[in-house]
Amino acid sequence: MGPGSEVKRMALVIGNGAYTGASPLKNPVNDAVAVGKKLVDMGFEVRTETDATAEKMLRVLSDFTQALSAAGADGRPTAAVVFYAGHGVQVDGENYLLPVDSVIRNKLDLLHSAVGLQIALETLSSVTKTCVVLRDCRRDNPMPRPFGGGPRSAPAAPGLA
Repeated sequence: MGPGSEVKRMALVIGNGAYTGASPLKNPVNDAVAVGKKLVDMGFEVRTETDATAEKMLRVLSDFTQALSAAGADGRPTAAVVFYAGHGVQVDGENYLLPVDSVIRNKLDLLHSAVGLQIALETLSSVTKTCVVLRDCRRDNPMPRPFGGGPRSAPAAPGLA
């Protein structure tokens, strides 16, 4: 590789533990800080967010995507790592990452306040060829059992797809 063609390494690290609508978690913030430090040691430019609300998670994902796009605008190759620790759920075969202010009573709430992992992956893959996503999600389902009243209208599976 010639000068200036070195891979630009960028990482987004999110650790959510201080949930208001689901059970709080002890480890995600500590894990995010540790992973962020390790990625810096490995030569990544890292943005770390902790206890992010829905608005904050969407904003940092959008900002990260824009930064990746800008970094590769001159033809320089980019590599991205996204690390998420916190609550995550699977509903109807789709994975969602839960911001700390999520209040999920039904599927509409889920679609409105959670971050769909598939759309995040599609957005990231549109701006970089190399993207690794690491999820350290609590495998229980923090959503209420009735999930919209009566039997669940949108079955949630344990863990993630």
